[in-house]
Amino acid sequence: MQLFRYAAELPLCLLLSSSLQSLELRSNSQPHLLLHSIVESSPYLRNLHLRLQWTAATFSLLPITGLIYLRDLSIFLDYDNTGFDCTKLQAMAALKELETLSIRGMFKGEPKSCCSFAKLRELRIDVSLFGSCRSIKSYLGAISAPHLRKLAITICSDLQDVEGVHDCMTAIYGPSLCEFQFSSFGVFRNSPFIARILALFGPLLRIRNVVHVCLDCNVQLSFSDDDAKAMATAWPGLKRFHVDTQFKSTATLPSALTLAHFARGCPVLEDLELQCMRMDNITSPEMLPVQSHPLRMLSIENLPGGHYRILQERCRCWTPCSPV
Repeated sequence: MQLFRYAAELPLCLLLSSSLQSLELRSNSQPHLLLHSIVESSPYLRNLHLRLQWTAATFSLLPITGLIYLRDLSIFLDYDNTGFDCTKLQAMAALKELETLSIRGMFKGEPKSCCSFAKLRELRIDVSLFGSCRSIKSYLGAISAPHLRKLAITICSDLQDVEGVHDCMTAIYGPSLCEFQFSSFGVFRNSPFIARILALFGPLLRIRNVVHVCLDCNVQLSFSDDDAKAMATAWPGLKRFHVDTQFKSTATLPSALTLAHFARGCPVLEDLELQCMRMDNITSPEMLPVQSHPLRMLSIENLPGGHYRILQERCRCWTPCSPV
């Protein structure tokens, strides 16, 4: 069930039922009243996605603790003066069955105690409109999630703050963590800064069980042969590697052998997507990574047209990109 907006004179409880398991709600009404209605009318909810347009300085998430069967919770706040503080985080931690948590908003203050999420497997934090890595570092550090497998962070700050990026990656490290997605959508198109992929992912090199890494940003990226070899050595179990940037440049052309080194060094690699570089310097089919390593998915940019057939023969699913 998706409930986007409802008339103020119509009680929300009339639209809900005790058998309801999934609810998506978008509203500009008072959040605490909505949450009380949801808990009272649909106590067996498994999935709850809230998008709230609320301008009050604070509101309470305590009513949500009544949804003891909740497994998937997403909360998006559309105003930067409505922030997440430690009390809201503690309210979410009271949901003992929670497996997936997504938060979009501004984090305020400092958490005063550790919040334990015993079953949490996926955490998504989006401060793309409101903040940087440093604004969420303390909150990530206050979360205990021993079974967390996937961490996705979206910021709006410059990737020149490499230390801040590292802080986010390591603040919530656990033995099960193996999937990382990092996005930065700040507009830095006129910046001469070039981000070295290995420098950004440095802290992850000591985590041997990494299986999925994704980077999406708006700066120039450098991915050298040495970087490819180091990452392939560090992550023998890597299955998916995605790098994308809206900042295309011919100033940082990689060696064509980078692709081959990386793919051959990751024996179980299935999905390789590099939209950060122009591959027009591939001059022969032998330089393609699939020559000795059949991938399920390969997506690269500006590949010479004569080599598409080789890729189609060796990949189950080939997604070519138009030359630019």
